Amino acid sequence: ASGLRFLPPDFLKLGILFANKGRWNGRQIIPSGWLDQAMGPRIEIPLAPNALPSAHRSSYGFQWWYDEYNLAGNLVRVSVASGLGGQRIFIVPERDLVVVVLSGHFGRPGTTWIPEQILHRVLEAAAHH
Repeated sequence: ASGLRFLPPDFLKLGILFANKGRWNGRQIIPSGWLDQAMGPRIEIPLAPNALPSAHRSSYGFQWWYDEYNLAGNLVRVSVASGLGGQRIFIVPERDLVVVVLSGHFGRPGTTWIPEQILHRVLEAAAHH
């Protein structure tokens, strides 16, 4: 949840590695079966009272969150690496999309919902193209 010091391109590379099921430059770095388990739903989490209206499901895997949103009648599945202060790597397989959000909301409200709002704006923009 904290302690890593990456630059934005490094977070993006990590997200791309996970989105590509552990493959980098044609080489398997992380076993894909393990990633499927880690990034998928393992434990159901009740939706927070301040969850976005589109929130459909929230779960936890192995150090990864797994969320589902209902956007314009389409179910969108998102695996999320979540760091302290609002750092997020969102992986959206159906949209072939990796979104990195870096913020400094340390010890302040909004560490959860601000990155989610950014993700939703990106998803809305991507839907129009």
